[in-house]
Amino acid sequence: MVDTLTDNNGLALSLSSGPIFTSASAGSSQGTLTLGETATYTASYTITQVAVDAGGTSNTVLATASSPGNTNDVTDTSDDGDDDDNNTTDDPTITNITASPAIEATKTATVLDNNGDSNTGAGDKQSF
Repeated sequence: MVDTLTDNNGLALSLSSGPIFTSASAGSSQGTLTLGETATYTASYTITQVAVDAGGTSNTVLATASSPGNTNDVTDTSDDGDDDDNNTTDDPTITNITASPAIEATKTATVLDNNGDSNTGAGDKQSF
């Protein structure tokens, strides 16, 4: 299995973990499947600033099944499952990331009425 993760500009990214075998629908062990069985693997990626700057990530997986004697091996490339995008086969899973930079600064001030005249003025002390 080859898991290829890139940013939306095509720069290679590194998975944070995995792929890790999780289970098989008929209980087979990792690397062995019975006819019609599905194996599940998991992987994760911690989003980096590079991916944010590129607007997202693109991910594909290439799986190879070996035949006896390796004479009739079978390969398949993952599909994102979205056939409404006019691409019905082997398209990567795209995760778009919208940068939303923001900053908020709040400043408060307190005035101590040093001369007791109930007015802010000369001689009073201001704290931030």
